[in-house]
Amino acid sequence: MSMIIKKHHPLLLHKSMFWLQWKRQKDRDQPESNPLTASESSNPNTVLPPPASSLRPCGDATTTRHRSSQVMEHGDTQSSSSLGCQPVQEHEQQGRAATDVVWEDFDTLSEGEIAELKAAVATNNPTGLVSALQEVSEAVKNERLKVAVVGEAGSGKSSFVNATRGLKEHDADSAETGVLGETMVEPKAYSHPKNPNIMLWDLPGIGTMDCRLDTFLEQRHVRRYDLFIIISCGRFTDIDARLVEKIRSLGKTFYFVRSKVDFDVASAQRTNICEESTLQIIREDYISHLGGETDIFLISSWAPDKFDFPHLQRMLAEEFCRHRARALQRALSESSLPILQKIKVSL
Repeated sequence: MSMIIKKHHPLLLHKSMFWLQWKRQKDRDQPESNPLTASESSNPNTVLPPPASSLRPCGDATTTRHRSSQVMEHGDTQSSSSLGCQPVQEHEQQGRAATDVVWEDFDTLSEGEIAELKAAVATNNPTGLVSALQEVSEAVKNERLKVAVVGEAGSGKSSFVNATRGLKEHDADSAETGVLGETMVEPKAYSHPKNPNIMLWDLPGIGTMDCRLDTFLEQRHVRRYDLFIIISCGRFTDIDARLVEKIRSLGKTFYFVRSKVDFDVASAQRTNICEESTLQIIREDYISHLGGETDIFLISSWAPDKFDFPHLQRMLAEEFCRHRARALQRALSESSLPILQKIKVSL
């Protein structure tokens, strides 16, 4: 039949072949019948299952893994599979509380004690340990070393405060010096530039009509300072001796500072006495009055990089560390948790 059509009707054969190819292609493109789809068309109330990609309990897989790792990161002993679809809010709060402990505030403790505390925090045992450590940390962080700078009027107290802060007498926020400084009747506080928790209190110069020695020694605010820096220039005076006696009776630490030694060195050099000999003479004179156990510093506020000025600044920083360690020990001992009360801070 196809031979006859090919011989007498070639155009019809061509159309027939084209139609067959089109029919085969259409059959291949037709999707197989889906019984659920057919059932859906016959019953519009049929509920279809969600696609496989949406079968993720409690959010997608990424979120689940993230929450699980957060909990385990802060010491929770439950596995991610045991958490399942349980709420993770409680675990997240515990994790955030643990990270709020600033371990740098406990750097005076031994490595063993810090490791013990970290392990206790990880298991939240005893209950309330994290919040107790936060309170201790806050107390240490807010602790300030109050340094009283005292001495006779004109001894160089305010100049010392300015030099410590890296300021000149005419700079903004500098302590008043010279004649204006002698009119000061109230203590003024200045923060240390390298450590704002060290407060330098510039007290009125002693020996003026507004600040007599007897009145100054009886003032209650003298007791509130943690450290005294007694500034003196020239020879050791009766005011120096009575200040030392008063501060020692209070059980307070003090440094004795002999200021303006640059003038002494320059004056001695005019008579061919070298700097080293001049400083040795001054130091020995003060040791004879104060004893060998007193810290004596020979300085010039006009040359803060020379003499004993850098050493004095290092000693001030070390004193702050000791003061901070004492504050840590006090805060730990006042805690209601035995695990904190038993810790002894290295002072």
